[in-house]
Amino acid sequence: MRIQISLESFQKSIELDSWQENTTLRQIVYTAGGPEIAADDPLYVDSQPVTGDTTMDTVVLLEGSTIGYAPTPVAEPIHGWSITVAGGLHAGRILPLPSGRALVAGRSPQADVVLETESASWEHFTATQTDNGVLIKDSGSTNGTYVNGAKLGEDGVEVDDEAVIYAGGVALLVRPQLTETLAPRAGSLPNLTPSRTAPFNRPPRAALMPESDTVKIPKRKNVNKPSRFNIATVIAPLIFAGAMVAIMREPRYGLFALLSPVAAFVMWIEQKWRFKRDKREEENRFEKEIDETKQKFEDIYNYERLRLQELAPDPASVARRIKLPSVEVWQRRFTAADFMTLHVGYGNYAWIPKNDLSTTQEPEKEVKDLLDSSQLRGVPMIADLTDAGVIGIVGIGKGPSP
Repeated sequence: MRIQISLESFQKSIELDSWQENTTLRQIVYTAGGPEIAADDPLYVDSQPVTGDTTMDTVVLLEGSTIGYAPTPVAEPIHGWSITVAGGLHAGRILPLPSGRALVAGRSPQADVVLETESASWEHFTATQTDNGVLIKDSGSTNGTYVNGAKLGEDGVEVDDEAVIYAGGVALLVRPQLTETLAPRAGSLPNLTPSRTAPFNRPPRAALMPESDTVKIPKRKNVNKPSRFNIATVIAPLIFAGAMVAIMREPRYGLFALLSPVAAFVMWIEQKWRFKRDKREEENRFEKEIDETKQKFEDIYNYERLRLQELAPDPASVARRIKLPSVEVWQRRFTAADFMTLHVGYGNYAWIPKNDLSTTQEPEKEVKDLLDSSQLRGVPMIADLTDAGVIGIVGIGKGPSP
């Protein structure tokens, strides 16, 4: 179990696996290299008031607990729709959407969400809860407002699920419900197991969303063309009819002979009509499947956006897990395949869902246009530091002022 010690200038993270029940907090701090603490010195474990002589069998330590001189601020759970400043230089704030009025975001100090960037307008956009979701409208901003990569029109857009808003170079998340599994509060569960080990030692990581299903790409079926009309099928019977009339001196023989070319002509006309009908039906079927495939792509785009957000949460959501605290704080272990993946912002990029189109198969023009224009919009940009062999991150290390 990982414990944080935060005592003024002494800041350290330590691992606790087991201990004696009469071990005191000041002994733990001193063993970790911290300052000497008197027996009656007031301390806090998270929000629990304790002293230096408090023993381990009387205090509740959780994964990520903090020992300090002051209580650790605890964030209150947010229920219902919320908005998160997930990107930009001042990322980190999460607040609930107000009910009964619109949330205002912009450069104005009086805005509910202050966008501290020159690219944002004084009042940039509003977000209003509706019966079906949230209505997002641009407030006449200079640079526009984008939702999931698409620029808003005059009427705005209503979303019923998680969406990414771009405003003045700042990325914001609108979510119907935060996924927050709170850690047990102090006193709610026994502190130690019978083996004197921590009971909350990194709970199993929840299963991640699987990749999207394979899309079946529509294919245009061939419609058999009618055979070319053979003039011989008309001329030959006519010659025969003329000969019969000349020899037999009976016009009725000519009428019998004419039946064959007439029947051949009628059959040819019918073939052409059937071909046009079948071709029209096939085009209608193909167009319908193309429209259905476009909708499947849109559904997969939305699914992939949520999957990537779960795979690499934005910094604001990660920071909130610590403040709550949440049991999800330490779930990604160093042995995990995605241990060195980082959420570095939001953006758009070309991406084609998995499909059954073979590499040797030439797609139809409509399919090719769909694949060429396919892209994920407003999705987390994830950097895998293991790909480039990165061994460190260089930066100023100083975050924005609170």
